[in-house]
Amino acid sequence: LRKVRPEVVGIGSSAGGPQAMTELLSSLPSDFPGCILVVQHLPRGFAPPFAEFLRAGSSRPVHIAEAGQKLVEGQILLAPDDAHLVVENKGYVGLSQAAPVQGHRPSVDTLLHSLARSYGSSAVGVILSGIGSDGTAGLSAIREAGGLTFAQTGDSCAVNGMPRSASESGAAMFCQDPKTIAESLRHYFAKEKGSDGSR
Repeated sequence: LRKVRPEVVGIGSSAGGPQAMTELLSSLPSDFPGCILVVQHLPRGFAPPFAEFLRAGSSRPVHIAEAGQKLVEGQILLAPDDAHLVVENKGYVGLSQAAPVQGHRPSVDTLLHSLARSYGSSAVGVILSGIGSDGTAGLSAIREAGGLTFAQTGDSCAVNGMPRSASESGAAMFCQDPKTIAESLRHYFAKEKGSDGSR
């Protein structure tokens, strides 16, 4: 039982991630309250078409993140081309041109570390299909801060590199397929009903 209601979700993926990402996002209810930030390893120039792909697959608004914008409930923000996506001052987007991490900019680790720092136990991290181990350290930071952490199951992955790293390291609390991750997110983000039935 958790006393802290989550506020923000960071999702990271690489090879095989677009299909898993669409499956997860399309399984969330239209009124899902959490703000979702996405890092997908892409060649330069592919962020805008990937945003369109996610919009078409999930029927939800997806925007390229811009520096300084405020996080709001229900939005999905995608890391832009060739910039690290971070959250600053608990609620505002930051973009960084710092060196690539494990060869990646944007880096999943960079995003998840920033969520652990800014949101602590109200942060959620999710690692989907991909090559390598990007995201494992950041996911571990969220878990250590008291947040929730998920990795995609190996049998549902196109490429079980990043999820396996997150699972075997102990960074992931739960290993689930994308649709089940969506169900878990819906459960944890649901406000507890008061004794009078209010939310």
